[in-house]
Amino acid sequence: MFHQEYQDGNTLIHPALGLGAIQSQEEQPLRRDGYVARLIRVQFKCGQTCVFHSRVKGHESPSESLASEVARALQEREE
Repeated sequence: MFHQEYQDGNTLIHPALGLGAIQSQEEQPLRRDGYVARLIRVQFKCGQTCVFHSRVKGHESPSESLASEVARALQEREE
């Protein structure tokens, strides 16, 4: 969601909230050099509106990702 692939009005599916549409996206500078906060507002069909955020360096992937942390933990568990 934070890779700038989406545009306002695009739809996405959240595992818990279901179908949603992106209402807006913005970036705000952070004090940490080269990083921005990427904010994405999503209106879900269930009626819930959420703002998702992530810290991103330049135009790279988010600096922290729950998905990558879970994948790493599962891989370590298998070893």
